[in-house]
Amino acid sequence: MAAGIPPAKQARRYIWWGLSAIAITVVLAGAWVGTRGLMAKSELESLADLSSDLRSTLTAQDRSAALPLVDQIGAHAARASALTSDPVWALAEYIPWVGPNLRVARVTAMQLDAVMRESAPPVLAALETLEAGIGDDGRLDVAGVPALAPELHRAAAALDRASAALDALDENAVLPQLASGMLELRAALDMAHPAVDALARASVLLPTLLGSDEPTSILVLAQNNAELRTGGGITGTFIEMQVHDGEISMIAQSDSSNFDVKSTPITPIPDSTTALYGDSVGRWVQNASMTPDFELTAAIALARWNEYTGRSPEVVVSVDPQVLGAVLRAVGPVTLDGGELNADNLVQRLLVDPYVQLDSEQQAVLFQQAVAAVFERVSSGGFDPLALAEALATPVEEGRISVWSSNEAVRAAVAGTALAGPAARQQNAGDSAFAVYFNDATGGKMDVYLGVAITAGIESCRPDGLAEVVVDVELTSNAPADAEFTLPRSVTGGGMWGTGIGDIGTLITVSAPEGYFFGGVINEGKAVRPGDVIESGFPSSVTRINLSPGQTESAQFRFIAPKPGVADPVILHTPLLTQPDVTILPSGCR
Repeated sequence: MAAGIPPAKQARRYIWWGLSAIAITVVLAGAWVGTRGLMAKSELESLADLSSDLRSTLTAQDRSAALPLVDQIGAHAARASALTSDPVWALAEYIPWVGPNLRVARVTAMQLDAVMRESAPPVLAALETLEAGIGDDGRLDVAGVPALAPELHRAAAALDRASAALDALDENAVLPQLASGMLELRAALDMAHPAVDALARASVLLPTLLGSDEPTSILVLAQNNAELRTGGGITGTFIEMQVHDGEISMIAQSDSSNFDVKSTPITPIPDSTTALYGDSVGRWVQNASMTPDFELTAAIALARWNEYTGRSPEVVVSVDPQVLGAVLRAVGPVTLDGGELNADNLVQRLLVDPYVQLDSEQQAVLFQQAVAAVFERVSSGGFDPLALAEALATPVEEGRISVWSSNEAVRAAVAGTALAGPAARQQNAGDSAFAVYFNDATGGKMDVYLGVAITAGIESCRPDGLAEVVVDVELTSNAPADAEFTLPRSVTGGGMWGTGIGDIGTLITVSAPEGYFFGGVINEGKAVRPGDVIESGFPSSVTRINLSPGQTESAQFRFIAPKPGVADPVILHTPLLTQPDVTILPSGCR
């Protein structure tokens, strides 16, 4: 103790010294954070301008111009992350008001830096490998793609982590400029993740489908949406192809008339499927896609094809005419029956005119010729395979393409994607996803005249907190008033299956998320006795609607959530010839 200074005064002196030191430290820390914050702000502002330029080049598909922009964005992101990652900055994040802004700036910069380091390089390498593999004849050599698979999967995982970190931030607690930048990055990640995930899966899928190592036999099921089935339409055309080193060759073709009607299912059918649709799923080849389980669809098709040809292809792919349209949009038109077949006239030429102008045998021949012409156009090359992949993105998302393979690695790559079939697509869409499936009960091609509107929402919340979800399915017949007299039997079905000539009969199945309880079905204000079963793990109710020309009718399917809480329903549906009107009512109970 200093001589002559009372203890109390000495203590006060130490307190003032301590407070002064703290004040100086706070000022210095503030200056440090402020200086680094200004520098980070400058880096982030540069990122915003570069990101805008990158979006423009990607929209224009100018990959050569995009590459240097990616490098510049990575450099700015790395500097911004370094500037916001020191211990002083971390302590400052606990300061009221200022802290949340600093936290958002740090997390945004850090996650962008991580994405540019971990995701961008393997994705760019994969694109470069794919582009380098495009031959002058259009053949795609993907021999180098499998080696990229591990890095691509890590790239997708990095995007997952970045999305989770940004989702945990509260944009309402920070300055508008910071919130805007963070939300923009979040939206970019949401857009990029499906593409990177698809590229990672394709690194496993493509080599097998393109026969890179050895020839691959593929059975293509061409579905006709003019006569609806759960997975799209009746399986009317079968094509066996062989692919080797990216080259496609046609092995055999057949249509449904070459397959007999079985007295018993050709392969075991689950009781739940039979309860919904009867035993025709395994007896009529046209009904192979009635089941939402594409593995079962593939098993039925392979058993039929093996019986017919003695061969069992390694891969089964289901497509509908809209897929052919997407292909034509990327590769250009083909010549069919003396005229041009293109993406715009495909539905009219394949699904409308033939059923009015041709007999059933001529219709089958025309459809086979169309499919063969499109595949021949693809195998001849002279187009950008990446443009084709982009054109097919929408049909894949809509469930118009399903894939099964005997190769376990390919099945694993397909699992978890829309390519795995209707039931898997619903599973992957989350625990609020409802699927609406349509199966024609007319026995003709009247579904070209079917209009569909789907409305879904939470009608009420019960006293126990469980929400009651209603899926309202409204069907309209746009058939001509004189359809009974002017349309041929191949279109109307001739009244053979309990539907009046010129009318449209439709089985509607609504599949609720796992765990939901059945709540009944109301048809035009009257309760009906639906078929309620657990199909492919999902509670599923089915009812039938018959429509005369110009008539509209609706059915309401009710389900009760398994636990309290409110979530907006997600609606999936059978791929139709035209997109239905889908309305999701606002959240809340009323």
